[in-house]
Amino acid sequence: MMIPLAEAIATGPFSILVELVASGVKREAQLLAIASDLANVPEVAAGSIASYADGKVGQDPIRVGCAVRARGLQPNIHLTCVNRDRVAMRRTLRDMRALALHNVFALTGERPAGTDANERRIQGDPAHAASSELDSVQLTELIAQHRATEGTPFYISVAVSPFRYTRESCVQQYARLERKVAAGANLAITKPGWDARKFTELKRYVDDRGLRIPLLGNVHVLTRRVAEQMAAADQPGGWIAPELLESLRKESDAADGGLPARLERAARTLAVLKGLGYAGAYITGTHAADQVTHILHRADELKSDWQRCADDLQFGQPGGFYLDASAAIAPEPRGATPVQPAPSQS
Repeated sequence: MMIPLAEAIATGPFSILVELVASGVKREAQLLAIASDLANVPEVAAGSIASYADGKVGQDPIRVGCAVRARGLQPNIHLTCVNRDRVAMRRTLRDMRALALHNVFALTGERPAGTDANERRIQGDPAHAASSELDSVQLTELIAQHRATEGTPFYISVAVSPFRYTRESCVQQYARLERKVAAGANLAITKPGWDARKFTELKRYVDDRGLRIPLLGNVHVLTRRVAEQMAAADQPGGWIAPELLESLRKESDAADGGLPARLERAARTLAVLKGLGYAGAYITGTHAADQVTHILHRADELKSDWQRCADDLQFGQPGGFYLDASAAIAPEPRGATPVQPAPSQS
């Protein structure tokens, strides 16, 4: 019997979500086989069904989510604002209610390939399609309103990226998280990052501000190819330290292709999240049940040594800003006029 995601997060002690990317090149039969395998991993609370990959539209996450659920895996449906106005979004929410799909990941969404860059730039958000009426904060509010008026028990996940290394971008990202919480978010999931100090910063911020929202840290099984793409893109929140990239290049040249090293890095990240008191982990970069199981078991072996793992997970930006006790900054008071969204929203 599947445990509702809200219950799994609330009762813990540490929940795992695994992202399944329903891209246009992946056959549905493959996704269903993956879902069946993950359903047999007791620690996995849900499969998070993403559709967009590299700005390209994939399969319908609602249809895939229904099929995944039939295979025994709780779905968490990615819902983006791309090419949807409020009318279309309400229609989608009614469809989800009718299908009893109650877990939703509210995202602004990746821009569709071919969207005019100048028009997006005018809006101040290179990731936000010009045709979108909503962003993730407004989407969260819309879902919460539907929850209140229609009685649908939507459980709303939202994204946050603590891996911002300028003062303005960091403060704006956390202010944006507060707006999502105020709008009705139930769970916050980080973007990928390899900086234990930033994971610590986010947990402290949420606790100090009394936000009362559980956190899942992103555990990304990072490959050399993806790291090189992220480094080349040079987007806010997507920092790849040169020394991390160099390590990945060396690892990929090994006889084993670097897979054991990638899984070890992921396991150490997961151990850090457990040590910091996160509610769980959001695994990306792999959906292979055997690799997920290996990461979980190895992280459990490292749990008493998590602080040393944190000391090693220090791939932040040199000279970057950290919102901690040494930073002379007072966070924006709750209820204050919201800070305008930073570029590359989630």
